[in-house]
Amino acid sequence: MRLTTEELVPLHSLEMEMATLGSAMFGMEHARWLRRNVPPESFYRPCHQVMAREIHACVDAGLDPNLEILTAKLKERKVLDEIGGQNYVEQVAEYVPSPSKIRDYASIVLDNAVKRSLEYRCRDLIGTIHSGDAEVSDILAEAFKMGRNLPQIGTDTVMSSEVDVEALATRHAGILTPWPTLNMACRGSGFYYGETTIIIGHRGTGKTGILVQAMIEAWKAGKKPFYATLEMTAEEIVLRQVQSLCGFTRPPSTTENWALWDDAVKFVKKMNIPIYDPRKMIGGDRSVDKFCSWAEDAVSNLGCDCGFLDYAQKLTGKGKSENRTREMDYCADRIDDLVKTTGLSLPVGSQRSVDAHNKNDWRSKDSIKWEDNAGLVLQIRRPPNETVGKLFCSKNRHGEEPVIPVHFIGPKVRHVEDDPFAEI
Repeated sequence: MRLTTEELVPLHSLEMEMATLGSAMFGMEHARWLRRNVPPESFYRPCHQVMAREIHACVDAGLDPNLEILTAKLKERKVLDEIGGQNYVEQVAEYVPSPSKIRDYASIVLDNAVKRSLEYRCRDLIGTIHSGDAEVSDILAEAFKMGRNLPQIGTDTVMSSEVDVEALATRHAGILTPWPTLNMACRGSGFYYGETTIIIGHRGTGKTGILVQAMIEAWKAGKKPFYATLEMTAEEIVLRQVQSLCGFTRPPSTTENWALWDDAVKFVKKMNIPIYDPRKMIGGDRSVDKFCSWAEDAVSNLGCDCGFLDYAQKLTGKGKSENRTREMDYCADRIDDLVKTTGLSLPVGSQRSVDAHNKNDWRSKDSIKWEDNAGLVLQIRRPPNETVGKLFCSKNRHGEEPVIPVHFIGPKVRHVEDDPFAEI
């Protein structure tokens, strides 16, 4: 005997929901994956939705949502008793067969969520049919719309007519830089999406200036950038933006130059670039995990499609107690995972390694992983106190490896090839 729609229990698997949440309690890597891929609403049981939201909140705060921390946070929010108390949280943690299979457990949870969504819509459609008020054409239109709006899960077929080629080509094109020679070397695309561009140089050679100017040009081109600084303050980066636009390192003395300075200040306020400044946090936390969580939120909540990361050698991560190279390897891999999962274009500034005694051996400080993962590597070579330098392209997955002449107009302020200052 077939059950009626009222008698059917919405499709779900408590076991897979418990296994997914429990896996996220065994390591920050699993928790981050849950944060990126499984919305709390995907879970059927309300208590599981509450736990998922708290795990997301822990990841956003840079906390590992293990059993102890998650229980404390649920208790702090006064929802622990509502979900079954500490005993139920422990039961979820102990249920996990293998935390490394979180993707397998979550895929079932996500599939069930889609099926439930379809089930609810079908029930609504059945109710509309039996109401007797709707026209057949309206019912058919609603059924067609319902099917089109559902995500397709579990299929490996994509019809070419469904692909937005123009949007795809635009996204893959990358972000044009202020340097035409570099853009041409990258097949006219500049900094590519979905990968990092590493900019290496000694201290004071102009890495920050290059990043700031490239960020301004990206904003002018209609992109939505963010800027992350791990050494300078947000206020200093705002000042650098003003300096890059007007060409002065300090407020000028003449009336004419003051007008340029004021215009630059107004333009920076108009751009309103989000800036990540860990120095504002308690203890100045430079955790790579915390930065990646912030960047993911900037993409999803602020619509950012590119970022500029300065002083990458200041990042901290796993392995610090063992050795600095292993720690920086972890940081480089986390950043690489970030750009691949979000599709960001991310130029990264890093100091040259102090261990690279060979003048031809250029690599980021403490780890060569940055260069291994990058699609483009640029080396700044500029004699001390000189205004003329060069950008050496030592790695380029997308074309030639040119040498780009750079003219520094003002100390670490402007970087141009042959063009004068652009109009604001």
